[in-house]
Amino acid sequence: MKQSLMRVLLLAMVALICAVGAQATDWWASEVIGSSRLGNSPYDDPLATLGKPTVWMNNSGAPGDPDPCPVMMVCPAWNVGWPNGEKLITTIKAASGSMPAGYITVKFNTPIYDDPNNWYGKDFIIFGNSFFAAGGSYVYSNSNMEDVIMSVYEGAGGWWEPMPVSVSQDGVTWYPYTNGPYADDYAPTHALAWDWVENRWLKNSAGAEVELDFTRPVYPGYSKADYNQKSVAAGIDMYCGSGGGTAFDLNELPLPVDPVTGRKWIQYIRVDGAMGEVDAFARVSHKIDEMSIGAAKKLPDGTRVVLKECVVSAATYEVGRYCYVEHPDRSGGIKVLGRVLERNKHFIIYGDMDTIAGERVIQATAATQVEDRNDPVTALGMPNRSIQGYGLNTTGLLIRTWGKVLSVNQGDKSFVIDDGSAVGIKVVPPRDTQAAEPNNGVVVHPDFIPPSQNQFVVVTGISSLEADGQGGFVPAVRLRDTNDIQ
Repeated sequence: MKQSLMRVLLLAMVALICAVGAQATDWWASEVIGSSRLGNSPYDDPLATLGKPTVWMNNSGAPGDPDPCPVMMVCPAWNVGWPNGEKLITTIKAASGSMPAGYITVKFNTPIYDDPNNWYGKDFIIFGNSFFAAGGSYVYSNSNMEDVIMSVYEGAGGWWEPMPVSVSQDGVTWYPYTNGPYADDYAPTHALAWDWVENRWLKNSAGAEVELDFTRPVYPGYSKADYNQKSVAAGIDMYCGSGGGTAFDLNELPLPVDPVTGRKWIQYIRVDGAMGEVDAFARVSHKIDEMSIGAAKKLPDGTRVVLKECVVSAATYEVGRYCYVEHPDRSGGIKVLGRVLERNKHFIIYGDMDTIAGERVIQATAATQVEDRNDPVTALGMPNRSIQGYGLNTTGLLIRTWGKVLSVNQGDKSFVIDDGSAVGIKVVPPRDTQAAEPNNGVVVHPDFIPPSQNQFVVVTGISSLEADGQGGFVPAVRLRDTNDIQ
């Protein structure tokens, strides 16, 4: 009896582990079970719906646009892929005369469960080629997304071809989403993050564009009308790191529950035609809990994170073409790329971890402001030896330190101080926040005058790193303005 009970418990644990394990691997539909009445070439291949959604296509369709073009919320997947010319989307024809509507049925290798730990409680996403209208203008692959304005007239401005969706556990008994949501409807697919500083697609330290998360739905509190008269860049921020697509919740359907996990589940998804398109099917990933900067810094490059409430300690352009944030309790700080943020404002930061010049950074895919918070963070006072050298890592924190000026570089106006600990801290002058592009945040502040050798100074700034010219790095303090030195 004990052995039988143990065996049942073991099988239950294995089943649950398999269900959870799918979170790490089986993200996309893996098999087409059936299809009929599809579009003309190149929109006639049901296998094009397998795997991840389209990121790059051959071109935007705008006159004279160079190849390639990423999929955007105002420029959907079409034609063929780049650089290999693969088929991207599949058209499913609507009913016509005596001809029934077409369909595509796909299967996932492992079941999709109704999981309350998923983003917004959603369980799977279908990607089509719907899009927001771009104010009647052409959108090019290199358009500045801050200048492309979306025109959504009472929620209808754009291209939507809603198609009914049904799900099944065995491919025989089907459960329809009778009143929606629908495939090829809101929200349009968007593949890449936007860099508000460089006015281009955000790139990581390897030079690759930063992709948004295709396993994360768009925040369900928004509707099509909420994007009216917003720039595409602002719309990307509203996606909060999501790659778009229409999200579905299994809890809305009267599905039987799995006896082991106690959860509703499916393995098959069917889309019936209304002359719309399908690009891909995805399961939804677990919601990322907000985490501390310290915890985020321990994660590998490319890991998606959501930082707990942060206060901007150095605004964009004050110390470079980036900014710094830290927690209000001063427990950790980090460099943020791709955002233009004001000092003392509070934000929740979404993005990917990265490492640049020996320093952990976050490639921000979105930043949500915490309203009614505008209180500054105060600097942590510390001797030179504590900067990078002893105790907790200070990189990214606003600090105050002191010492005698050992040397001054009249070329870049930096200088080195020492408080007697023989460490030597490089002090980097503040940047010009009013310089014309592309020098904004690059050139030294025109009013900054470095101290003289042997002067004793107190400096306030961001603890950071600077290359030592020999393949290594030295501790540095980045001043934010001319008031940061006494």
